[in-house]
Amino acid sequence: MVYLIPRVAMHSIARHPLCKAVLITTVGLRRTSHVGYAWILQRQHLLNCANNRQWTDISNPSLLSPHLNSTAKQPKRGLWWWLNAIFNMVSKDRIREVGPDRACVEWLMRCGAFVKFKDYERWQTDYNSLPGGGFEKYKIEKIDATDSAVMSVGFPHLDGCKHVKWIRLKSARSVNDEAMQQLHYVKDTLEHLEVVSCGNVSDKGLMALQQFKNLKYLLLYDLPEVKDKKGCLRILQDALQGCVIEYPENIVRGERQKEKEERGSQNQE
Repeated sequence: MVYLIPRVAMHSIARHPLCKAVLITTVGLRRTSHVGYAWILQRQHLLNCANNRQWTDISNPSLLSPHLNSTAKQPKRGLWWWLNAIFNMVSKDRIREVGPDRACVEWLMRCGAFVKFKDYERWQTDYNSLPGGGFEKYKIEKIDATDSAVMSVGFPHLDGCKHVKWIRLKSARSVNDEAMQQLHYVKDTLEHLEVVSCGNVSDKGLMALQQFKNLKYLLLYDLPEVKDKKGCLRILQDALQGCVIEYPENIVRGERQKEKEERGSQNQE
């Protein structure tokens, strides 16, 4: 079996005992401002993947997760899609070892997201700068998943994170309706949510937000799969009475349509 791994991660593989059992071919990969794809090779995560037989065959979705066999719309499943799916895998052993918040942070940063801890001003942007101990003191409060590889199979990491108040999902190509539904893990604490330029989120995904009764601010923008924008906006406004909802695209298009109708009526006159 040949696995394509970014060249930047080879130093991690070389020291890992499992490297003898895996044939590695390095490939060039444009790295984002986030650290990229190297985190899959973190020692404990790689061991967990191996122990759970998640490395047997990445072309077989049934060996990764039942979530990946759902009928929900997914991006084209190329090689990097399957590697992203592995990055998103939940390790129950890791959660038991370090707690839900730490395991969730590791998942988010493996996938290129940033996090901010409760009572701390600085955002965590570098996996290597994460605290080496005292995990119980660090509770996730904010998540910025801009341009990240988070997908629905990883969202159960949020289970047990009791202080998440702020989430931004922007240009996250793998976020779909199923991922939106799995945000329910933080529905009791979430106050601020942004869903922007997520091309696989449809009307169904937005309807899952009706249960977020503590939400105070919701931004929706550039969601091409949402067909009934006006209807979704109306339903969410009725369900989330105390929430400020902004859907600029819907508002702008509505105003433009109104202007066209007014111009048309003037021309007829």
